[in-house]
Amino acid sequence: PRQNLRGPLEYDITKHELPSGDFDVVFTANTIHIFSWDLTIKLFDQWAKHLNSGCKLLIYGAFNYEGKFTSESNERFEQWLKERDPQSGIRDFEKVRDELKLRGFDLVDDIEMPANNRMLVFNKNELVSN
Repeated sequence: PRQNLRGPLEYDITKHELPSGDFDVVFTANTIHIFSWDLTIKLFDQWAKHLNSGCKLLIYGAFNYEGKFTSESNERFEQWLKERDPQSGIRDFEKVRDELKLRGFDLVDDIEMPANNRMLVFNKNELVSN
């Protein structure tokens, strides 16, 4: 293992605060469409509070654009998500971007990924204090 890499950090957002640390990059996959929107906002608030300026934030998953599904498979996935938990669902890219912008994160890239997923890359703004 590399000495400069930490393994995955697991925590339960309903029970714990995100541990502070000197993180260069935070990556999360298939998270915010599983969470309720309230829990997603809580996660965004914790990132704003605990991540240092300059930290890269990578969010992988399915997103809607301008309130529309990007594929039929994502629309079916949304139905499955809602059946298991009505508060979950594919989030709108614009809403995610805007909520993170309010918390000091600038979108630097939106990368198309396989299976109708995206990788959103944000940078923690230096002007926002932790």
